[in-house]
Amino acid sequence: MSINALGDLAATVYLIGCHGDRRAAIFHDDTDRRNWLGVLAHVCLRHRWRVYAFCQMGNHYQLVAAPLAASWRGGIHELNKVYSQRFNARHRSPGQRWQVRLQGQCLHDPAQVLELARHVVLEPVRAGLVATPGGWPWSSYAMTCDPALAPPWLATESILGRFAATHADAVAAYRRFVADGCGSRASTPALTVAAAEK
Repeated sequence: MSINALGDLAATVYLIGCHGDRRAAIFHDDTDRRNWLGVLAHVCLRHRWRVYAFCQMGNHYQLVAAPLAASWRGGIHELNKVYSQRFNARHRSPGQRWQVRLQGQCLHDPAQVLELARHVVLEPVRAGLVATPGGWPWSSYAMTCDPALAPPWLATESILGRFAATHADAVAAYRRFVADGCGSRASTPALTVAAAEK
């Protein structure tokens, strides 16, 4: 399988971080995590999102995404609202509130997108939950490495296309790139703050 060596990265990419109110858990089990992925798939189709990386933790999630339509606020609202409704109904819990922080920057250097994508999939490693990113099933890392696992809304070729011209070589280089970040500082790569919401 050939990959465009130049990749296909959008000009404006957002790092979206959403926490449960007061750091409350937003995922209790694998069913919750699968439900969230189902809602995300719908949002990507409806609002024309291109997702480059994601990670579900216990009390928050992070996305690196490029809305291709002017509807990122609506997409975030729908993702959190619909998932919260399903979560609350399933666990018979009161309405859930979110703390949302969205950062963005017009990117001229695609390396910034790669840094963000690496940062997101390394979160479980840096939190001490797993030894390697491949050990965490609730991020985009394994999906990026294995096309059989990747959903249509995950822009794996846009990421892999930055590394090599063939899929096998690109995956190997991507794995090395992520592994090289395991020893780096856990701070989020600097971006210009574009907006902040509740």
